[in-house]
Amino acid sequence: MNEQIKLLAHLAAIDARLDDLHDELGDLPAEVKKLEQNVRTRMLAAEEMQARVKEVEHLQGTGHVTIQEMQDKETKLTEQQFKVKNNR
Repeated sequence: MNEQIKLLAHLAAIDARLDDLHDELGDLPAEVKKLEQNVRTRMLAAEEMQARVKEVEHLQGTGHVTIQEMQDKETKLTEQQFKVKNNR
């Protein structure tokens, strides 16, 4: 009988400690989930921004080529303009 009482007292102490730990834990799991979601959201935003930066860099590169092509065409047409002869 004494053995059972000792075991029950020990179980009650463990239960009290467990309750204390739950109280200390409080809202931490919910807070952790909230922060993890915030991190995921920011990571997605960062990935989108990186994709946009790559797109802008690509457009910048093709823009330089297009500008050079237009300048070459302008030079060619300007030279042709002075080579035109009238049959009058």
